[in-house]
Amino acid sequence: MTQRKHQNLSRALRVLVAIGCATALFLKNDPVFIAIVAVAGLLLLLLRRRADGVSADERDRETAGQAARIAMLSIAYAALAGACALFLFRDTNPAYPIIAATLGYMAAAMLIVYSLSFRWLNHFQFTKLRWLYLTLASILVLVIAVAALRLYSGEDDWMSQNGKWVMHGHPDFPAPQQPCK
Repeated sequence: MTQRKHQNLSRALRVLVAIGCATALFLKNDPVFIAIVAVAGLLLLLLRRRADGVSADERDRETAGQAARIAMLSIAYAALAGACALFLFRDTNPAYPIIAATLGYMAAAMLIVYSLSFRWLNHFQFTKLRWLYLTLASILVLVIAVAALRLYSGEDDWMSQNGKWVMHGHPDFPAPQQPCK
């Protein structure tokens, strides 16, 4: 397969994956979302292996590294800004400080994982065993993220309706003391 055909197929697959994932999220169908991501990852890997002579030159790798660094830092700063905002509104919901601390720890963890993976990538060559470890670590991070989202979802909370605080689910904390709007 030529480089051009590989790029076109990869782009088409990414568009289809984006549409499928958005639809699965809209329909609140988590198993389909996870299946789409897993199958797409395998298909992209298969496409890459079937491509003859497709390789990124050094400039593309450098640009990819810069893009990854910018994306990682942007997400870390956004998470820290979100944590600060949640701390500012901690009086409205006792769960906000916990969520803010989790965001702060996740931003710090992301920066630490980035620096460790950078050092690791600088010292080792690409091997199949390294890709296995990287895949297992990615799956572990995904499982932890899904568990954290489930634990901190707003299922049990107080909601403002017609000027009164109304229970949504079974919150573990009393209604906020501030008047609701």
